[in-house]
Parts: sequence; structure tokens; C-alpha cells
Amino acid sequence: MKWYGYGYVDEIIVQREDQTLHKFKEGDFPRLNLRDIEDFLLLLVQKKLSSLEQDVIFDLNVALRMFTRRVVILKWVEDLQLGVKSYQKKRNRLMRLDELYKFCDETLTSVRNVLHDIVNNLRMKYLSKRKWSNLDRKRSCIMIKAIDQQLFERRLLRNLEKFVGGREYRNDFRLLERTI
Repeated sequence: MKWYGYGYVDEIIVQREDQTLHKFKEGDFPRLNLRDIEDFLLLLVQKKLSSLEQDVIFDLNVALRMFTRRVVILKWVEDLQLGVKSYQKKRNRLMRLDELYKFCDETLTSVRNVLHDIVNNLRMKYLSKRKWSNLDRKRSCIMIKAIDQQLFERRLLRNLEKFVGGREYRNDFRLLERTI
């Protein structure tokens, strides 16, 4: 049954390179690998689903777009949950030492720079106007050391992957020199 020009995909049978037939329904999308969804989208864009009717192709296209939007939104929500927990817009930021692995390098670097300014008692516009106590400075020093250690370990692992052959250097040898 179609309402407003949209129907749902009953069942699609696809033959892969290994000559096996696979049946897919719209309800199976969450259980599929994302590469399978990507393959479906490529087949749609390249118009290689000529054996299917136009209505089925249109329904598959709509279903795949809706599913990819859902996946993207879920990924954004997951990234936000792993990010810096911020309350009252840019106040009361909380970052725990045992959760540093959740943050990307750029976030850790920017937090490290702010903490460095607090330790050195620098007056910056982005910092609050309050006077930082010695306890705040000691905590900032501990956090800076932990962030430096986390960034160092990540650089070391990246360079090890490159050395073993997991990644290409892409003509950027500064990372290798920085770790050595």
C-alpha cells in the first residue's frame, strides 16, 4: 500500500559476486553491515538495478536514505555523549582523567592549552576573571601531564602502525620526528 507516493520494500533478492542469492527487507537494514548499505547506495547511483521495477527502486532509495539519516543522527548523538559534558552553555565543564581516551586529539590539545594558561596565571579573554587557587593549579598540572601522556601514546601507536604498514605516511614525517 502506498501513501503519498511512498511504499515500503517487501523483499529484494540480490546476487553477489560469489553467485549467492541474498534476500533483504527494509526491517533487515539495522542488522546489515554498513558496507552492505553503502553497496546498495552505489548500485542505485550507478543504476545497476535494472532487473527491478521503477517503483521498487524508488522505494529502496527512500528506505536507504531514511536509514542512512537515522544512522548519521545516531552517530552524532553518540559523539555528543562521548564529548565534553557541558552544563549551562559553556560553564561547568567536566573532564575526568580516566575518560581522556574518549576525546579526540584536537579537543585534548585545546583543553591542554587552557590549563597551561591557568597554571602560568595568564589573563586571557576566554578564561574567567576569578583568581585561580594553588589547588586549581596543581589539578591543572596533573591534568596537563595526563593529557600529554595520552597524546604521546596516541602518536606512538600511530607511528607504530605506519612503521608496521597499517597506514601510509602521506608525506608527513613530522609525526615520526615528534615521537622520536
